[in-house]
Amino acid sequence: MKLGYVFLSLFWIWVFSFSSNSYALTDWDYFCILSGYMVEDELADKDDYEIVPVFLEVGRDITDWIEGRIHLPGKIFFELEGFVNPVIGPDNNVEFGLNLGLRWQPFQWRRLRPYLKAGTGPGYTTQHTNEQATQWNFFSFAGVGLEWNIDKRKSLLFEYRYRHFSNASIKKPNKGVNHQGIVAGMKVQF
Repeated sequence: MKLGYVFLSLFWIWVFSFSSNSYALTDWDYFCILSGYMVEDELADKDDYEIVPVFLEVGRDITDWIEGRIHLPGKIFFELEGFVNPVIGPDNNVEFGLNLGLRWQPFQWRRLRPYLKAGTGPGYTTQHTNEQATQWNFFSFAGVGLEWNIDKRKSLLFEYRYRHFSNASIKKPNKGVNHQGIVAGMKVQF
């Protein structure tokens, strides 16, 4: 558990480092906060693994950078996503970590922008399961969503997300834990 506190401290240092002059939050194109409900209903010998995710994201348009390397319509964004997720079942616990990801918006139709996203990164969970031998894991996700522009700077986000975490076979057992759910939130462009 001490390592968990160290990781959480490093996470908050990373969040507050955006206020430094060397790499300000305004170097990013947008900030998002999302929350919702996700569940894994196939744990061995335990009730459903339920979380109330809280995702904080910053994103940057990398379309110009990848132009000529990958030919896709629309825009592509690089995202950093920190998370602190209260676990509400089978026991009260917490998860936290940091994901690196990509978001692809193939087109915009009036005020609506559909998107696909995926990412991965390290994380820690205080929830013990029979599926995982370690509490340090790698969290990977894929999602499909819809962004609805409220005005030039603000949007509402609605997203279905599938998430898997496992320890990359560092220690057995390593069956993995899979969640799916719905998240919603707000995006603010800088």
